[in-house]
Amino acid sequence: MKEISIFVLGFAMAGTGAAATAQDFTAGKTPAQLFSSDCAECHRSPSSVAGPNVNALAGFLREHYTTKSETADALAAYVSSFAGLAAAERKTAGARARKRRNAAGGVTPPAAASAPPRVEQ
Repeated sequence: MKEISIFVLGFAMAGTGAAATAQDFTAGKTPAQLFSSDCAECHRSPSSVAGPNVNALAGFLREHYTTKSETADALAAYVSSFAGLAAAERKTAGARARKRRNAAGGVTPPAAASAPPRVEQ
């Protein structure tokens, strides 16, 4: 019986010690490193989730993905710094898609669509 009580006491002590020494996996990481390790699996780049409202993004991260407000704020600021780049990427991607469609003969370019038809004589 004595061995069981020592075992139970030791097990209980180990359980309380583990909670007190929980690791902070975000400690010392830059926002770029946090994005790379925690977000890049689902989001190909920070600009793919960038938006102009840093506070809303920080609140969302705080509620769903981070354990510390400081981490959520830093990550939201980092991602939001790519908002202008995101708009440029969308514009470039749209231009490339139009170019591919036009090359394939799928869509008439806007400039040609507004020009009067040519009459052969």
